Amino acid sequence: FSVVVNSFKKSDSSNFASKISLIKDLSESEASNEFAILKTLCHERVVRVIEAHQGSKFFTLTMERLLGIDILTYLSYQQEYNEEMITRIIQQVLDGLDYLHFREVCLIELQPDNIVLTNQHSLNIKLIDFSKARHVPNNKAKVAVQGNVEYLGKLLVQS
Repeated sequence: FSVVVNSFKKSDSSNFASKISLIKDLSESEASNEFAILKTLCHERVVRVIEAHQGSKFFTLTMERLLGIDILTYLSYQQEYNEEMITRIIQQVLDGLDYLHFREVCLIELQPDNIVLTNQHSLNIKLIDFSKARHVPNNKAKVAVQGNVEYLGKLLVQS
């Protein structure tokens, strides 16, 4: 179970997003896995991690705060959209995925909720929620797959 809240740093008046996860066993925690992966990544299409804190029952992951909305909500608000707009979104998603694959990371659960606009005034996106992501060191490696069945269906059939 996780909740994302706005965070504020008084010393420099900066805003962040903090994902607070309830944990039972940190060694198997998706939150600690997410931090381990995100701290190795630096790309314009991937949310930037700031820091992580571990308590006895909670794991807090602080990330850059994105001021936009998820891509599906954005598209549903549009009265009309064109091929150029959709192409721009898809190119950015593929750019992010290409970087992840170069870094040997498989996002696993790519869904509209995990594609977020950086702000509400531009069509620039970032990939978020790396809780299900895994390092895949080579092309023939097998990875345990868990996640939302709606977005894993084809992946499970190919396994």
